[in-house]
Amino acid sequence: YDKMKASLNRGPSPEVVSEFDVLYEQSLSTVNGFYQSKVAEYEQALAEFESASERSDKGEYVPEERAFFHTFREVAELQTYVWLNATGFRKIMKKYDKRMELRGTGKERQQEMESRLLMEPFMGSKLEAILAKAKAVGAGDEGSGRPLKLIGGSGNPELAEEISGRLGIPMLKADIKKFNDGEVSIKLHENVRGDDVYVIQPTCSPVNDNLMELLLTISALKRASVHYVIAVVPYYGYARMDRKAGSRVPISAADVARMMECVGVDRVIAVDLHAGQIQGFFGPTTPVDNLFAGPVALQYFQGKHLDRPVVVSPDAGGVARAKMFKEGLNDHGLTETGLAMIIKQREAAGLVGSADLVGDVKGRDCII
Repeated sequence: YDKMKASLNRGPSPEVVSEFDVLYEQSLSTVNGFYQSKVAEYEQALAEFESASERSDKGEYVPEERAFFHTFREVAELQTYVWLNATGFRKIMKKYDKRMELRGTGKERQQEMESRLLMEPFMGSKLEAILAKAKAVGAGDEGSGRPLKLIGGSGNPELAEEISGRLGIPMLKADIKKFNDGEVSIKLHENVRGDDVYVIQPTCSPVNDNLMELLLTISALKRASVHYVIAVVPYYGYARMDRKAGSRVPISAADVARMMECVGVDRVIAVDLHAGQIQGFFGPTTPVDNLFAGPVALQYFQGKHLDRPVVVSPDAGGVARAKMFKEGLNDHGLTETGLAMIIKQREAAGLVGSADLVGDVKGRDCII
């Protein structure tokens, strides 16, 4: 893609057209070759598993079974590969007409190239057929009474794609777009009746857009008769407004919780909520899992050979997390780990007037 873009950036000329066409054909050949080799691997693994399934039913150890499930987990990654390349080729098509100054001349190549793209092997339905066959013989929904599906919003599509790839569960086909006036449009393209669906949509910046998209996605799923909707919200928007800090102000974190419950969310998964009491803003019928990112880093710091480390909370609200992290380091052998905190005096929202340190950090390694 970089080579094709660099070629087009040189401007319209017969030499550029010729060079671009060669690069375009090479790129298609590369993508198709890789796709077809992976599809061949999947077909072979599936055939070997089917031939060994009788031994598996008798309780025997079947190495083909392990190979099959490992291969199945890669299918979602290949689907992501297909999507990324299809998106890349379409962007190149638009760029071609623009750089070659063909727009509005009647000589645009975008439509012709789009028709060609749809006929390429990597855009075919072979992968979906393999996926359907793999599910039929027992992959994907092992140990679950209901189908499990994932849908990612536009808050962090890369996160959703990586979760999909690691789990080996393809993303639910859906169109999440915006109308010209900024309104969100949600359209599901698969039957989700009776399914458990995870909605991966952090409500990070732009907070209001991502929050509205999350609410409407949950609403669309509930109206499509899903069994259970789990909102995966690593970043919980409005979390810092978790109490009345003054007169005549809302408790926005609680209002967000009520909106999510109102559209029918069944469970919420968040990461490092600003304050633990946010879990209480949801009713008893809507459990909240507040996951902590700190434990992921414990092993990393254990190998850094720190000198009498101190875990520092940058504000009073983070003391509980800092204390938990300190205790984790103690459990990992760093028994001299201390705890400190900074007390901030705010002059206005987002503006710190003064900060005071509580705790001993002199000559020690600090983890903030």
